[in-house]
Amino acid sequence: YRRRGELLLATGGRADAAAASFRDAIACARGQGASSLELRSAMSLARLHRKAGETTLAATVLQPVCERFANVDTMDAVEARTLLGTLR
Repeated sequence: YRRRGELLLATGGRADAAAASFRDAIACARGQGASSLELRSAMSLARLHRKAGETTLAATVLQPVCERFANVDTMDAVEARTLLGTLR
């Protein structure tokens, strides 16, 4: 689902359809216990919201997922925390 959202954005697709794909990706990853994929999907949705000027919504999406990665220093976790910092 996340890749579909990214592809929609890259090819000029509708932002609301991409957002729906990112939300589906978050739900699917959460259901499977795939925390890293959930984080990546949340970052994609947060970036989309930030681009639309919805920084509060972007932070609301990303914050709870980032909290679970507080003591993790993977590339994705560091990138997520950096993104979250730009939204505050």
